[in-house]
Amino acid sequence: MASQIVERSTRIVGSSPDSPSANIVIFPFSDAREQIIETRRHCETLRRSIETLRESLSTIENITASIDDLRVRERLECRIAWLNELLRLRLGQVAGIDRLLQQTVRSSSPRGR
Repeated sequence: MASQIVERSTRIVGSSPDSPSANIVIFPFSDAREQIIETRRHCETLRRSIETLRESLSTIENITASIDDLRVRERLECRIAWLNELLRLRLGQVAGIDRLLQQTVRSSSPRGR
């Protein structure tokens, strides 16, 4: 079965043994490109989810301000700040991954070459 996939998914350029490109194998990127595009959609969903979490943390932070016990309030504010920073870092990572995927899609398209 693996040989069927390879035979079906590859094309050898240059049929002449004297051709300088006789050993180049071109793989079609359509399947990989579709997977990359789908992954970009997942990145967008993840980005939106992280933004929603950050908005929720902001709401919780506003509620926390009304807590009378200073020690409890400061502990919660510290925890909220830590979570917000963690989400900000993850958001940056998702953006970086999405940029790399976008560049990969562009470079694999015939117009991007």
